[in-house]
Amino acid sequence: MSKVLISNSALPPGACWFLAGTFASNIGNGIHTLTAGALLYQHTGSIAAFGIVIIIEQVVTFLMQAVAGPFVDTRDPRRTALIAEVARGLIVCALALLLAARPDAAFGIIMAMTGLIRVIHTFHRAGTFSLTPGLVTDVDLIRLNSWFSACQQGGQLLGLAATGVVVAHYGAAAAFFVNGLSFLVSALTLAAFATPPSLRNRQSDLNGPLWRNFIDAWADISLKICRDVRLFGAIIVSTADNVMLIMFNLILAPLVAERLAANPYWLSLIASGFAFGAFIASAAVVPVANKFGTRNTTILGLTGQAICFTGLWGFAASHAMLALAIALGVFNTISWTTAITTVQRAAPPEIRGRLAVARSALTAAIIAPLVMLISIVARDFSNATTLLVAALICLAFLSVSMFAGRETILNPKAE
Repeated sequence: MSKVLISNSALPPGACWFLAGTFASNIGNGIHTLTAGALLYQHTGSIAAFGIVIIIEQVVTFLMQAVAGPFVDTRDPRRTALIAEVARGLIVCALALLLAARPDAAFGIIMAMTGLIRVIHTFHRAGTFSLTPGLVTDVDLIRLNSWFSACQQGGQLLGLAATGVVVAHYGAAAAFFVNGLSFLVSALTLAAFATPPSLRNRQSDLNGPLWRNFIDAWADISLKICRDVRLFGAIIVSTADNVMLIMFNLILAPLVAERLAANPYWLSLIASGFAFGAFIASAAVVPVANKFGTRNTTILGLTGQAICFTGLWGFAASHAMLALAIALGVFNTISWTTAITTVQRAAPPEIRGRLAVARSALTAAIIAPLVMLISIVARDFSNATTLLVAALICLAFLSVSMFAGRETILNPKAE
């Protein structure tokens, strides 16, 4: 681990500030996801309530992609991400105070919070996706992405670990308020460095009115994706990490309620286990990808996730669930880091914003029906059966990774 920390010192200051912001914002994200799931399940006694919130989240994300992509491709991506962080930080803090005053309106407030966060998050995600390759050389991109994952999951780990304590002693409103503060801290880190000249002075093909940009932008990116099946396959595979993480978050609270008497500390610990596994895996991604190639490393990650979900179905003991959650986090990070690096390497700077939101739109389009499927399976069969469904979903992504684009784009050797 010390060698990894030393190697990280070679990253430029802008990349380090970017990673610090990622860590800060994900402390609140970890608290938010777990608190929302547990609070809604407590109020309704059903997995469907949290499922509805996730579907709304993905629908809003899908609808906002059309505007966010061209917007980022014609503007400074760092500044766009900064403004987005300030806006969602203030909104979440305000709604957390409203929840403290009106706890009986929890469902409506969480829905409003989710919708508004996702509207703004679309711009933040497109901005950071476009910004990331400009912060380092192509050789260091996979290393930056591995550290991005470490900071993302490390922040979530800290947030998840704190959830049980914060909710037990201060309530759900306080947990959401911490989430809002984390976005504001992230905004400060984005303000601490300048946009790389290559992104600040880039030329864009989108210089007309908004409606014209809307048509031209998506006609252009659709044509590029349709012409390159390997790129389309890479984008599909790169959505797997979000899909499987949402499956895990959706299933976890009902599973703990059923198997462990809804113990809030075990809920927090198992969720933290996933984040801990993802954090420790970040140090291993670069050497593994160097040895086996990014495509084979992605296949390894997806296979491991399928095995872990199957294991969670078969083992109900608390310690076994914790160990499998850690392993799931490890394999999720392995597949995410290599898959997202593949897409970023394939994307010219002038289309990265649109490619990021195309990926997000595809993620939303995949997640929405899968959440409905998981909710139906939980209702008609059992919460445990949903874990087998999640394993089958992993295998579907694995099939795409194995057979779509066996060469070039899907199989560059990590530098």
